[in-house]
Amino acid sequence: MLLKFVPKADLLVRVPFSVQFTGQPAPYVGRHKQQLSDGAWGYPATPFPYEVEGDSKEGQRLLKLVQRDACLIPFDAATAEACGQKFIAVEWVDGEWLSAKQPAKLKKVANES
Repeated sequence: MLLKFVPKADLLVRVPFSVQFTGQPAPYVGRHKQQLSDGAWGYPATPFPYEVEGDSKEGQRLLKLVQRDACLIPFDAATAEACGQKFIAVEWVDGEWLSAKQPAKLKKVANES
């Protein structure tokens, strides 16, 4: 079974069992490396889910992390069921994954009448 995950908020979850060499950035689930205007490196979410086989060591580790820490969002109903969680649909909005039921970012300023 193929498991699909997307990043949650600003949490970084390393790809389990990945090898990182000196000077090389760590790979993160559902994120890519991008240089920012100030020269620093950022890890924005990718617009597609991270996929892994459920019976692999990596898949089993991600299942455990999601069950224990709720650090990733299951992308589909099958993945949510494997994690023992209720499925909540998500959508890609302005560079991040949000609940489809969550209202879009507020455009009205609090002081406006």
